[in-house]
Amino acid sequence: MSSEIRYLPASALEALLPNADEASSAIGRFYGLKARGDVYLQPKLTLTLGPGHLFQSLCCATIEPPFAICKWIGVSGSNAAAGLPNVNGLAILSDANTGLPLALIDAARLTAVRTAATSLYAARNLAPADARCIAFIGTGVQAQSHLTLFADAFPELREVCILCGHSGCDALAESARAMGLRPVLLKQAQAVVEGADIVISSVPARGGGPFLDASWLKPECFVSAVDLARSWHPASLSNFDLLATDDHDNSAEQQAQRIMPQIGTFEVDLSDLAGGNFRGGGTERQRTAFIFSGFALSDLALAVFFFEIARERNAADPLSATPFPDR
Repeated sequence: MSSEIRYLPASALEALLPNADEASSAIGRFYGLKARGDVYLQPKLTLTLGPGHLFQSLCCATIEPPFAICKWIGVSGSNAAAGLPNVNGLAILSDANTGLPLALIDAARLTAVRTAATSLYAARNLAPADARCIAFIGTGVQAQSHLTLFADAFPELREVCILCGHSGCDALAESARAMGLRPVLLKQAQAVVEGADIVISSVPARGGGPFLDASWLKPECFVSAVDLARSWHPASLSNFDLLATDDHDNSAEQQAQRIMPQIGTFEVDLSDLAGGNFRGGGTERQRTAFIFSGFALSDLALAVFFFEIARERNAADPLSATPFPDR
């Protein structure tokens, strides 16, 4: 690989955004590698400074294709009051063979896209294929990124139910209209989710305690709990017929650190799906929850996607043609 380091700020990523098929394929590609034991990684490291105020580092590598990533992000729930994004940071993508850095990538935009892509991969395996209504509890960046990919992936979608009363609600409704979908703004959480085929919950950590009940859901429904299920009453999770996550070990570690609620074990993770080791939940109609805390492999999958397409299109200028002077 070239020794040039490419810089991919948020504006560059916006010009290279994957469609649903590309996003899902990127996730499946790398979780397929993990199913074969071809991924090297460490647990997510979290440094908590206070409620909704933390730093995290995520890192992993694959030998073929030879890529490694380290993502460093800061989360500050008070940033919104200052007009700043809640999530900020950088990801370093490296050549796994030589160790040479290949790209610096805006971590906030990467996180938004990789999270929606991860949800989508799970949904394409576990959600009703003919879903007509998608509901959003949380109306921030994650809601927007999920709506973009899910609207592309589920052609039968017609309606977007949104819990209103929070910033971003009107913008999400406008995005739905622009996609030819009918937004329905509701003030009661139960009314938002009870008729939905797909539910995305992305309530920030500072959003308070749990207020959603899984018993409100249809008998056949898919939930992607981007918020680690913090917004769902723990006792109500027994109403799900199937609990899935991004990675068994990662979720167990996050529960041990009390970052993820004490949910217990999951029936399936994304490596099971990508490796063909899961054949369904055994019932035709089921409530399924995909509860995940973020996994470095998803970051690597989308970072490689952005890097490869940027290189193919020559879409990002190198920081330097000779970043490592002779010693």
